[in-house]
Amino acid sequence: MNRIFFWMHDPPDGNILGEDWEQYLNSMAASYILVVLLAVLATVLIYRAAAARKKIHAPPDVFAPYTPIYWLCLSVPAGIVMAMICIWTYGEKFGDQAGGLTYTATTLALWTFLGCLLLGYLGILIPGITPPKFRYRPLWPFCRKRGLRTGGK
Repeated sequence: MNRIFFWMHDPPDGNILGEDWEQYLNSMAASYILVVLLAVLATVLIYRAAAARKKIHAPPDVFAPYTPIYWLCLSVPAGIVMAMICIWTYGEKFGDQAGGLTYTATTLALWTFLGCLLLGYLGILIPGITPPKFRYRPLWPFCRKRGLRTGGK
């Protein structure tokens, strides 16, 4: 599983053995997958409930801010959780003897944030998640094919 973080193949500090670093990356890859899946699932489910509750009562409601989209911000706590897991595991495995914790934690937190944001956005594009009345710009894979209209002139 250390192929997920392929750019971090070498330990950030010479005091860390290569086998220990591989085990650490494997545990971080498993944590990364778990955190991203849980965050994306929570984002999509909460977004779906918030989007279903949003109603249009008057014409100005169509142009009101679309607040359910803010649930994509759950990717920020997911990144923070991943950084905390990284710090805790790094300290437990390597202790104070090794450097490189800041680089490792920020890199994993950033990639967790970006992964959750991208997959969460793709998740809300799945048909049935966003109500049809709020789909202003659907992506082409999710549009139905319509036949060409031929006029009888």
